[in-house]
Amino acid sequence: MDLPNILLVVVDCGRADRFSCYGYSRPTTPNVDAIAAEGVRFDAAYSESSWTVPTVFTLMTGLSPREHRAEVHRSLPPGIPTLAEALKRSGYETLCASANHYLGPETGLERGFDWFFAAPHPRLRLLLESLPKRLGWADKGGEACTAAYLSRVRQATAPWFAVVWYFDVHWPYIAKGPFARRFCDRPVPLGIGFMLRNVYEYGACASEEQRAVVNSMYDGCIAYDDMLIGRLRDGLQRMGLWDEAVVIVTADHGEMLGEGRLMGHGPAMGLHQPLLQVPLLVRAPRALLEPGVSAAPVQLADITRTIASLAGATDALAPTAALEADVFAAARGHGRPRTISERFELDSVSAERIRRRHPHFDLAPYLCDMTAVVDDNWKLVHWASGRHDLYDLAADPHEQRNLADEEPARAAALAQVVYDWAREASPHPAVASLLTDPASVVKRRLQDLGYFG
Repeated sequence: MDLPNILLVVVDCGRADRFSCYGYSRPTTPNVDAIAAEGVRFDAAYSESSWTVPTVFTLMTGLSPREHRAEVHRSLPPGIPTLAEALKRSGYETLCASANHYLGPETGLERGFDWFFAAPHPRLRLLLESLPKRLGWADKGGEACTAAYLSRVRQATAPWFAVVWYFDVHWPYIAKGPFARRFCDRPVPLGIGFMLRNVYEYGACASEEQRAVVNSMYDGCIAYDDMLIGRLRDGLQRMGLWDEAVVIVTADHGEMLGEGRLMGHGPAMGLHQPLLQVPLLVRAPRALLEPGVSAAPVQLADITRTIASLAGATDALAPTAALEADVFAAARGHGRPRTISERFELDSVSAERIRRRHPHFDLAPYLCDMTAVVDDNWKLVHWASGRHDLYDLAADPHEQRNLADEEPARAAALAQVVYDWAREASPHPAVASLLTDPASVVKRRLQDLGYFG
């Protein structure tokens, strides 16, 4: 078989249980549902972390957060190859349209793309960006990315690999136009888009009624990106490029939407299920993949490695200590034996900034390193402070009952997995000596997006 065209669509902040193909009661994702019907829906897909910085590096390199340590340096060093570079060497034309400004030239993650489109990031934030977006007059770059990609892919003269990264589901959860109110049964409060800039504080203080409104707004954002994905599909079908393409739809992480009075995501969050469990839909020609549903565990890095495998470029990626699964094999039931997700210690400067801006948000539990292991529906969250949380996800999917004291042997066995992983996986040599630059352009952009307070 000739090298297939490959499209990777990422819905930033898209938690799996808000996609209607995953059983959600609201019809949020009819276009994604149609893709799921043609391909495979993965019911145990996990992110490697709880926020974008580590996960975007994982998707673009195939390395785990412990290996690329992007939370420390936030800039890709020359010694780590990217997925785009690997596919380019195999004869692919590589394209990217990103509304997330962390996937771009300032981090080095645009490396290897023949064509890279970044949605505009205005400097005059209040007038040109904040006000229109927070009033639903403009989106967060999704429309521009969709149009730019469809225009550029027409010109491709070789098999292409494309990434389209949407950002419209990211807080403050104001979708463009009628999507902002699509699922709201009451008026959206005036100014809520500005209040949700301080999303941690809002989550800690919001009433049940306010959280219900925010949930409806979030669902509208999911529906908006679903509409854009429908445009992608329609455009590729008109060009005759859809049927033989491999199409992957996923998210970099999920979102907290009021559970435990937590809202949003980021470095100042735990490793809760709504943050880690992501959608993963894969459709491909039937010669490669039969439609169905898979419960096999997979993670984001498996997507990266599978795409490289399709191009015969696996050896061009950096080696990893992580347990790996091929997504196509996982569709037949052969996934990872377990998943591992990580979130590292928050630096003191960022922690103090969060404390000042979110006085009602309890930051204390989240200051240390955290690792989550999911193995056969049992989840252990290991805190570097010495705490263990153990959950039976089959009986307690919302993580309400910590069974660490009742199941000490199981907790100890999963903790040993964490210790073994920490010993086996070390930072890639290219990043081992890099330090954080708190004045970097990248960190300022992340602060603009609401990270670090």
